Amino acid sequence: MKFKLYDGTSEDGRGTGEYVKTTTNVNEAKRHYEKIYNDPYSTGKVVVQYDDKEDDVIDQWSDWEALGLIVQKEKAMRYWLYKEGTDRLIRGSHGDSGGMSQFVYFDISTNSYKVEEDARPRVGGAIRVGAPYPRPFCEQQYWQTSLIVEILEDAPDYVKFKTDNNSIYEWKIL
Repeated sequence: MKFKLYDGTSEDGRGTGEYVKTTTNVNEAKRHYEKIYNDPYSTGKVVVQYDDKEDDVIDQWSDWEALGLIVQKEKAMRYWLYKEGTDRLIRGSHGDSGGMSQFVYFDISTNSYKVEEDARPRVGGAIRVGAPYPRPFCEQQYWQTSLIVEILEDAPDYVKFKTDNNSIYEWKIL
């Protein structure tokens, strides 16, 4: 497996990064990805180049996990949310991961929706997990559940819950 590294910036984080180099060093590729991921103006990317199948762009942290290349978190808290019964290795599955976990609820006293940052799932609102800023080369910014109606399991870094449409989700702090 090889990694093609691209780099660059723009005023809005859109555009195509310029090719920098190809490496077989996983740690170098992860460091490059962390750098571009933490820069909202980056146009860079990491492309996985396989010997026996089509190249694949790594566009979210969970892609490293899916490849068996677990990323060690050092800086920001990372969150993970997926619907039970979906294949997490397939793009477009029901969920996401990233540096944002928001609890969205309706506040009757102000007659408006409120958003709490770095929040845990709880009954009475929805949870939204994903990137806090636009992801280059990715059609999905975040995943938001419907209304949470029941907490099934609750641990310091893990919550399993049920939504009003009977979907069951798992939320984790990575």
